Amino acid sequence: MASQIIDATAGGDCATEFTCFPRLPTELRLKIWGIICNTGRDLWIGAKYYRNTSDYSKLSEDEKEDTYLVFRYYTFSLPPAVLHVNHESRFEGLKYYTLAFGSGYKSAGQKFETTPRTYVNFQVDRICPHVKCMTLNCTPWGLMVRQPIRCLAFPWHRRDDSNNYFHFFAMMAQGIETHAAPFFLKNIEEFTLYDPEILKGPTKDLPKEQSQEAMSFTFYDLCYAVLAT
Repeated sequence: MASQIIDATAGGDCATEFTCFPRLPTELRLKIWGIICNTGRDLWIGAKYYRNTSDYSKLSEDEKEDTYLVFRYYTFSLPPAVLHVNHESRFEGLKYYTLAFGSGYKSAGQKFETTPRTYVNFQVDRICPHVKCMTLNCTPWGLMVRQPIRCLAFPWHRRDDSNNYFHFFAMMAQGIETHAAPFFLKNIEEFTLYDPEILKGPTKDLPKEQSQEAMSFTFYDLCYAVLAT
């Protein structure tokens, strides 16, 4: 048997596809799908704002400012591949992945909502806020931390920087910023620090393939801190 395997590989006839997967026992296939679903991903989450142009001339100055708070979340991350293989993989995948990051806001007497469109496994996926469009005092950030996030990536900034996510997190942990702490600290277990000058995230100038590389670049080589829960 060993000599047959050696001869097959030496002759360049080794298989490039695993065609036996459909013939595996059902229990084994389901275990494999489960392992795939529990492999963490980096989800770069941003927010795009909309200006409400309906009867805009009739709005007061304060109401005009409020229209900037109408937004939707977006991500450059690809959806989980396991949800698009076949019926069996999707059925198993939906046990782990849920649609999240919808938004809703009332502005100028109107209610604006967007449907959740991003599949997330909050048990293993790491959420990476887009630093250019989600500051600490904005509505998208305030709503995002109410999600059951366990792993979160923070850009590293100077202590006096208004976008110092790590300093903000430390204040919440000490109970200084109590408005978000009950939601945020309930689930968070791990966060990642990265240099925003090195890892700026995907941009419109990059092709989609390069955007994916830019999003996850050096994440696993950077500093980790784990909170005791």
